[in-house]
Amino acid sequence: MSSTPWIVEWIDEFSLHKDIDEEHQQFIEHIDLLNSALADQARDKLRTKVILEQLIQETEEHFDHEERIFASLSIESVAEHRDRHAEIVSTVKTAMQQFDSTELPKVWTEIAMSIKSVLIQHFLECDFAEIEKVRH
Repeated sequence: MSSTPWIVEWIDEFSLHKDIDEEHQQFIEHIDLLNSALADQARDKLRTKVILEQLIQETEEHFDHEERIFASLSIESVAEHRDRHAEIVSTVKTAMQQFDSTELPKVWTEIAMSIKSVLIQHFLECDFAEIEKVRH
């Protein structure tokens, strides 16, 4: 972690698999952009929305790629992981609808932070757990 508030830096411990590490690094870069937008006193909703939309689109593409990699590694729980991805995408898209429907900075900031939290939690907990099954 960086000493700069809200900034996440890639560390070797985040490395899971050579074919998805680059995508995860890009994910962290987008999280940092989102953090920057949220920390900005101007609270620019449009800037935040553009970052969120890009993050969500890239997340969906990444999930598809990750599922194919997990299947190729013969991870038995790939179907469960795919279902979890579908739940996350649904949750995030619902949150984006809520984000779009409010102009209150406090509310849309909280929604953006909840989206970020869901995505980070999946990366740090679920993805690591799946790769650990292959490593052992």
